[in-house]
Amino acid sequence: MNNIKFGDEKKKGSFFLQIKHDFYKGTIEGWKRYAIALCIFVFLCFVFQIRAEKIIQFNKISKEISFSDFILFMFRGMNVFDGNAVELQDKLPQWFLVNIYLSIIIGYFPLKDLSESGIQVLIRTKSRVSWWLSKCLWVTYNVLIYYAISIIVITVFSLFHGGLSLEPSKELNLILSNLDTSKFNFKGILIVGIILPVITSITFSLIQLLISLFTNSIISNMFIITVLTLTPFYCNSFFIGNYLMILRSNLNIGDSGISIVYGIVVCVVLSIATIFIGANKIKRYDILEK
Repeated sequence: MNNIKFGDEKKKGSFFLQIKHDFYKGTIEGWKRYAIALCIFVFLCFVFQIRAEKIIQFNKISKEISFSDFILFMFRGMNVFDGNAVELQDKLPQWFLVNIYLSIIIGYFPLKDLSESGIQVLIRTKSRVSWWLSKCLWVTYNVLIYYAISIIVITVFSLFHGGLSLEPSKELNLILSNLDTSKFNFKGILIVGIILPVITSITFSLIQLLISLFTNSIISNMFIITVLTLTPFYCNSFFIGNYLMILRSNLNIGDSGISIVYGIVVCVVLSIATIFIGANKIKRYDILEK
């Protein structure tokens, strides 16, 4: 990369050089992918707004759409598939779109970088572990950027509906999503609607990165798509895709639901294990052939 002064950056450490390179090449130059993400979240908010306003008008609901209502709709997921094709068609495409597009963003840069200027940075830093850890960091903050875009869009839409009310509409969510919000407070919504999905997405993305490193980006994307495809049919704590669905949480369906605490622990452990496995394998792997 022409703008990087390699001689000066060496003094600051190979890891910092790698981080700077990844941020510039993978995030700044990849701004169009985040613009598409912005369009996706705007579209989904418009869909929710139109449907919610019709329900509010038809059922004469006095409460306006809140920030929490947008969150609950955006990341609701779906109940375990029981043959109800209507629910599958209503809820699954939205959930798929949000999660699969994130995997596309994550899968695009790391290996492609090795065939371009990234190989020069790797040679100059002389540290495969730095390369790997920097890519793990890149994955993490790009997941955060993705979700930050969704929150910003939701915030803007919420402001047009009377402000940033944190109290969800019980009637609206029951009708639209079969979600009983009487069991939720805002802390619960924050955890199950934002924190847990973010942590789960980071875990998914790190696993995707690891698989792509030792196979290729196509196989890693196929893995993510396969897991996401199977998730609607199984409500199991070991199937981490379930942690991306508010409707599956124990806050919503009690003991038969997915434990939020267990989900956070599982995802954190998997993420740490993935980072360590990758750091260990990268030392003996001929990464230059990728």
